[in-house]
Amino acid sequence: EERLKNDAWALRELMHQDAIWEMVGAMEDGAPIVGGGSARDMADFVERVLATWKWITHDLDQVISEGNRIACHYRVTVEHLPTGKRVRTRAADFFEMEGGYIRKVTSFTEPALARLNAE
Repeated sequence: EERLKNDAWALRELMHQDAIWEMVGAMEDGAPIVGGGSARDMADFVERVLATWKWITHDLDQVISEGNRIACHYRVTVEHLPTGKRVRTRAADFFEMEGGYIRKVTSFTEPALARLNAE
């Protein structure tokens, strides 16, 4: 739900101060996009993502929780802000929680989204 607000501050407040977010499939310079490691780095990462992508719809298909781990499979429509193109795709996020905050996110995204970002 916070993604639909496209509010970097709201997302940052959910994140652990040493959070890591890896976006597998969304390549940057030939490697997965990784953000975080510190509160400031995570803030910069979230702001960079939200400056590039606007979440239009976010429909959860499945959520599985076990201990401190959560898996989410969803359908999303995003707008690539630099080009104005909209894409509907599926994705999956895997969360590791610590102390009530998101400690790690591993996002599996559609590689076509990365190609849009490279255009």
